[in-house]
Amino acid sequence: MPITWLWRRWRKRKLAVRITSYHAIYGRKSGISGVPESLNFFLWKACNDILPTKEKLFKRKVVPDPLCPICMSAPESISHILWTCPSAQDVWAECNGKLQKSVCIDGDFIEILLKVGQGLDEDERHLMVTVARSIWLRRNKLVFEGIFQAPATVVRSAREQVEALDNVTRRHSVPSPRSIAREEVVWKKPPQGMVKINWDRGKIGMGAIVRDHSGKVIAMTSGPREFVNDPSLVEALAAREAVDLSISLGFQNCILEGDELELINAITQDEPCRGTYGQIVNDIKFLLLQGGHWKVSHTRRAANGTAHLLAKMGLLLLVSQIWTSDFPPCLDDIVRTEQSF
Repeated sequence: MPITWLWRRWRKRKLAVRITSYHAIYGRKSGISGVPESLNFFLWKACNDILPTKEKLFKRKVVPDPLCPICMSAPESISHILWTCPSAQDVWAECNGKLQKSVCIDGDFIEILLKVGQGLDEDERHLMVTVARSIWLRRNKLVFEGIFQAPATVVRSAREQVEALDNVTRRHSVPSPRSIAREEVVWKKPPQGMVKINWDRGKIGMGAIVRDHSGKVIAMTSGPREFVNDPSLVEALAAREAVDLSISLGFQNCILEGDELELINAITQDEPCRGTYGQIVNDIKFLLLQGGHWKVSHTRRAANGTAHLLAKMGLLLLVSQIWTSDFPPCLDDIVRTEQSF
């Protein structure tokens, strides 16, 4: 599969990367895949300009100034902290080969990725993104812990991560019965003529995804929420939002699926719920009785991965979003994996 970087211009000349496959940046090695979701997710956030840099926080009046916390001489944009800051340049200078020679390239971070990435192979691209993420983590370590790592330490750590991943993905071993059992916990497609809504929510983020009988994604939603410290109440609120989403989109034959067993049992029981989230559960029951054919089912977290990532992604958004097309490319891999079962 060729490495393809498709990019398009947003309004006001902003850029965004669309990763056309799970290995669009990293490629396949000997037919074996396994790039961590955390690295893919970081790349998506960096390319879409949603990392919480001081420049962005200053615009939201969260911090008193936009200056880089390391050099203190320029606003901390994503391209600055990951590439043009003298401290970042010192890190890239520690890399060998083409990456070391690319430090003179300037521009938005997405443009830098496109320019530098075109001249790199899969291993070098993987290292480039891993180093960029390590620079970001070094910045966070300085801001929150007062610890600053040397450039050679950052590069050495990034190389060790890449090598460790290669060792894991190249290792051929017979799976244990326990791992086989875990693999059997997968997302299952709904019957013909029905859609399935999976939801999840963290303390301050919510996500849901709607798919049809073929596994095709019909809609997604993600967004920030007010902090709630009660996990049961959090899940109940997310379930009600998932029901509201499906009704607003006009779905009549739906399976509502989540990974909170206690909540699922409360929704499916005939008697009114009187727990801490009783009113919300009773609201859900009322909505489900208004029309259509509804089924409520439980699954494990392993089969609810896309909804879980959407809930985490909600932390990064300023307002809730609903997608019915052009879905976030950082979710392509997990959606494709769940769809294959």
